[in-house]
Amino acid sequence: MLFKSLSCLFLIVIGFSLFAPSSNAALVPCGGTGQDECNLCHFFVLIQTIFQYLLGFLGIVALLIFVIIGFMFLFGSTNEGLLTTGKKALTSAIIGLVLVLVAWLIINTVGHAIGWTQQDSWWKLDCVSE
Repeated sequence: MLFKSLSCLFLIVIGFSLFAPSSNAALVPCGGTGQDECNLCHFFVLIQTIFQYLLGFLGIVALLIFVIIGFMFLFGSTNEGLLTTGKKALTSAIIGLVLVLVAWLIINTVGHAIGWTQQDSWWKLDCVSE
């Protein structure tokens, strides 16, 4: 049990360190010396940055899940319970991945249909200093 907990903690630390901002970058590009003052737009940039890091981390977790499921199939030939668990896990992982992609597709399509987006990068926020 302790080994599993330490392994999970190690994966979390490694995952977040891969997507950590560089030493000269911040979560919000404002408020520092030589930078613009923060406004409400920068709050949304903060949320966007946090989501980008979380999505990157979740991508690593999804890849890890698919690797674990692959090992379940590999070793499931001798253990029927492991093969059944692997099939259920693979089905759940694919359904989750499809749901995420369909949600992004719906937002993108609705955004283009109502003219919300002027270009193809609705997911990028740029704050204009006033």
